[in-house]
Amino acid sequence: MPRTKIVLALITLTAAFVAAASAQAATWTALSSGTTETINALDYRGAGAYFYGTSTGKLFKNGAQATGTTGGQPINDLAMSPDGTKGIAVGSGGKIMHTTDGGATWAAAAPALSYPNTNCSGTSGGTAPVTEDLTAVSWGDATTAYIVGRQGPKPSPLLKSTDGGQNWTDVNRSSSGNCLMPSGTDLTDVVALQGTTTVWFLTQSFGARYVSFDAAGTLTSKPGSAINHFAGQPRIGVSPEQPDWVYVADREDDNGGLNFYSSTDSGNTFERIRPTTSDFNTPAIYGIATAGQTMVAAGSAGSIYLSVDAVNRYTISDTGAFKNTNWKAVSLASPTSAAVAGQGGVIATTTDANTTPDLVAPSGAINDPGTVKALEAKAFTATLTDNAGGSGIDPASIRWSAVPVGLGASPVTGTGNPATLTFPSAGLWTVTVAFKDLAGNGASATLGVTVDKATPADTPRTDATRTTTTTTNGAKVTFSTPKACVAAGKSFKVTLSWKKLKKKGNGFIKITRVDFYIAGKVVKKDLKAPFAQRLTVKAGTVSGSTVKLRARAFMKVRSGKRPTKSLNTTVKTC
Repeated sequence: MPRTKIVLALITLTAAFVAAASAQAATWTALSSGTTETINALDYRGAGAYFYGTSTGKLFKNGAQATGTTGGQPINDLAMSPDGTKGIAVGSGGKIMHTTDGGATWAAAAPALSYPNTNCSGTSGGTAPVTEDLTAVSWGDATTAYIVGRQGPKPSPLLKSTDGGQNWTDVNRSSSGNCLMPSGTDLTDVVALQGTTTVWFLTQSFGARYVSFDAAGTLTSKPGSAINHFAGQPRIGVSPEQPDWVYVADREDDNGGLNFYSSTDSGNTFERIRPTTSDFNTPAIYGIATAGQTMVAAGSAGSIYLSVDAVNRYTISDTGAFKNTNWKAVSLASPTSAAVAGQGGVIATTTDANTTPDLVAPSGAINDPGTVKALEAKAFTATLTDNAGGSGIDPASIRWSAVPVGLGASPVTGTGNPATLTFPSAGLWTVTVAFKDLAGNGASATLGVTVDKATPADTPRTDATRTTTTTTNGAKVTFSTPKACVAAGKSFKVTLSWKKLKKKGNGFIKITRVDFYIAGKVVKKDLKAPFAQRLTVKAGTVSGSTVKLRARAFMKVRSGKRPTKSLNTTVKTC
């Protein structure tokens, strides 16, 4: 695999490969692939130089099928040389393809001879071409490359070329009948650290690792396991710039993250890489790689993972229109320029791949507003800050609310920073400001505020009245209520009066009872004239709201059923 060139960013894709509006998210652009076949392998060097192979054995460059590749066994991996002039593609059945003109034309490499029947105990068993499924390829320098394959009847092949991929030697199964690795070793991946002689090898069983510091002359076995799986095809990621960080992931799904581990001590001990959410579940991972301090992995169901510290991982599974895409291959041209490919021949690229999403909520505090009085507008401010390197506070998200303690009344609300709030009554109020950063992470702050009583000059007059009048059953009935607004929690006077009309045969005698209502509920019953009572606006009623009032009069007449009459009006809350 082109491991020194593979990386991904944690991104949400849309149908046009444009990331959703999360902070610092990379923007992806579709590249023409010229195929709808699944892309298994990819080496991306930039928009004008990208190379890939498909599940039917075809090889492509820049959206066009390369000469000499008509199909056949699937391409499992592909890597171009550091200068991009030579390339190697490997596949099932011992397939090795080779290019020397920058990927324009490809041809089968000379058959790699090996000793596939060796018992690794001094008996070589004779030579034969390599026919095992080859799984990974990696370049150490401009002329040195390595290929590994799955275990056949005997140990896995470990092929090395020192002439740019034209000829290959199996350095594991040698003519001596002895092997570099135990006979039961099943190799799945190889990563050569360019610029060094260090080469990492990974096996199927629990991610057992071997490392060579002399270009596969000798091997050192690393202790313990790297993953808690033994039947998949794990991949390994190691960066020349950060060789003590090692990542291993497998294409077997896992509900507990047992297929995704990392090491910060040169691959000696491994821990499950911690998700930034509480969800350890990990779909199948097909590609993993590192560049500098950045690790990226990608796999089934649109899943992409990013780590920059070998401890935590960022996860995104919703990739818009491609949320069910099975990603099979990833590659990078630089730490910021990346590509991803997979099911349906999809290829997408980004030029800001190494950015991490903002997952940290902002913080804030409400500033002391000073003296606050009922019925007076008061400006409130808050000091709001996002984390260092975060996306910043979203001004449109700032919402204020204030409620009286213990009364359960409707809140006083406002927006922005500052925001103006007017409290309808005195007492202890809880003020809350809720806000988000531009990535959508939310937070809030609260402050207890003592609201003083309104001064006499601020108290609205309630002696002026307005009247609601009706004529019924031989009488003129008048309902008198305040003309001015009434503060929440304050009382006001209402009266109901009547006057008998002078007309022949008028049977009206008098009003004997009046029921007074607020908001549809009887609050006072008056059985004796004059019908005058004091009613109270419920504490916590929102300033500016309208309260419905009603007076129901019960009448006495000379004959017949005693009639009733209701008069309706309203009073405004200060």
